[in-house]
Amino acid sequence: MCKLKSMSKRKPQKKKTPSFIEDNIRILEIGARGDGIAEYKDEKLFIPRTIQNETVKARIRPRKSGGYGGELLDIEEKSPHRVQPPCPYYEKCGGCSLQHISDEAYREWKEAKVRDILGRANTTPAEWCETIFIPPQTRRRATFAAFMHKGKVSVGYHQSRTHQIIDIENCLVLTPHLNDIARNLRPYLKDILPENRPVSISLQDVGGQVEMVLTGRFGRGGELDYPARQALADAAQDIGIARIGWRFKEFGEIEPVFQKGNLIKRSEGLVVTLPYNAFLQPSEEGEAALIKCLTSIMETEKPQKIIELFAGNGTFTGPLLKYGSVQAFESDKQAVQRLQAAGMDGLTAETRDLFEEPLSVSELQKSGCVVLDPPRAGAKEQCAELAQSKVPLIVYISCNPATFARDAKALIEGGYKFKSLQIIDQFVWSAHLEIVSIFKK
Repeated sequence: MCKLKSMSKRKPQKKKTPSFIEDNIRILEIGARGDGIAEYKDEKLFIPRTIQNETVKARIRPRKSGGYGGELLDIEEKSPHRVQPPCPYYEKCGGCSLQHISDEAYREWKEAKVRDILGRANTTPAEWCETIFIPPQTRRRATFAAFMHKGKVSVGYHQSRTHQIIDIENCLVLTPHLNDIARNLRPYLKDILPENRPVSISLQDVGGQVEMVLTGRFGRGGELDYPARQALADAAQDIGIARIGWRFKEFGEIEPVFQKGNLIKRSEGLVVTLPYNAFLQPSEEGEAALIKCLTSIMETEKPQKIIELFAGNGTFTGPLLKYGSVQAFESDKQAVQRLQAAGMDGLTAETRDLFEEPLSVSELQKSGCVVLDPPRAGAKEQCAELAQSKVPLIVYISCNPATFARDAKALIEGGYKFKSLQIIDQFVWSAHLEIVSIFKK
């Protein structure tokens, strides 16, 4: 008879703690995301808040796909371009990434970043326009992390690579008005926030009218209870919030909680009623610079029929209508309905997913100019059709140089001449920027 082995319980294995190595590292360059890049074990090592030609002491994390990551511990040899960050929260806050660099070096890096990306794709424009830099204290929207523990409220941004919230009284990137709203909101949050449950608070200023959208689970069942709703209404009345919405999770349906009236966006005669959480350019100054650049092109080229792709909430639609008829395409059905409701002469708007169903060559031939402003993913499918078309003028607005370079290459290979490129930096102290470009055939 076979004797069975006794089945003793296995002891739970302890989770291995990742091994970190501390070493002196020479920074070779600043990468496209703003991190310092070094070589380590024949691979790239990314260390935030370091500068080219610095020698630093770093804690190196275990390798992941794409290379190694590190944390700055000390600076052994400092760059002459290193400055004292103007923000007291910078060392911990995960919001800004480039406050430690002088203005001159920061501006040179931003321009070089675009030149490098386009150069590697062999898509250099005939003309580089002078870069426009938007100053701090101009950003009109922000999403804060909020948390309450034992009645103590914290509102701010997450620390880099953690869930810890850095409590912030004043953000140098935001407009003074938005900072005032966020600061004055704090006393009301004790009656609104759930204990020990993180919530996000999005604020957006539209022409002086501020909207707030809460995202997260609150009381029993996750719903906002009556006391929280009353506190929100009191806050709105007392500190001047035009409307408040709430949703369980990001991208979920937003339930109106308080509303004095609609939020209205005006752009060169076009008046659009905005939905909750509508996408707008991050600053009024940045938007004005983009519109000025676009209208300057229209003044010179004078197209009669314009196709606008990825029209959004009509930021560029109104200005374009001054120069000809506009056929606008956008995937967001609500945004299209609002453009249609504006009732502007010369404007038609249509719901269309331009990734799944780009405009065909035959549809594009009807226009004298195509203006497109796609999301960060770019417009690969649409540019494949544009490249085969005979549209004489394309104005491509982009917030991602990498996908722009890919799409520009397709247009150039299709016979377009890359005439000019304008950089507009409305994302101060970050790696992001905007591009306005002209292609002709």
